[in-house]
Amino acid sequence: MVSPLRTRTVSVLASLGLLLLIPAGHASAAPAKPNINSVTCHNDDRDNEYLQVWWHDTSDEPFEFKDCLANAGTFTYGSCTTNCWLDAFSTGNNRVEFLSDGRWQPSTPVAKNTYYTFPNHPGGVQLEAIWIE
Repeated sequence: MVSPLRTRTVSVLASLGLLLLIPAGHASAAPAKPNINSVTCHNDDRDNEYLQVWWHDTSDEPFEFKDCLANAGTFTYGSCTTNCWLDAFSTGNNRVEFLSDGRWQPSTPVAKNTYYTFPNHPGGVQLEAIWIE
């Protein structure tokens, strides 16, 4: 079993283009799983199967966004790491962590079917990436 830390490290390195490719002869025979990807947000129902992320960008004007994500992996918020703020997320049938202040939080992934907010930080927490186990 691959540890979550190793999986996240590989995902982050791959997203940064720092992961070396392994020759096909050494690849696993197991079928590849789909990478994390965006899906259509149908409504605000917190009981959906996919991860729903509510965040805002303060770079020019405050803009509010909602992302809906499916499948395991890391979704990086790229160019807005200093201006993006995570307001809340609903895990659906996923276990989730977020990258904020340069570290994955919380130390144990948030459980499935959980609506997670930041009551001590009403403006949200800095958002760099989000990870689905």
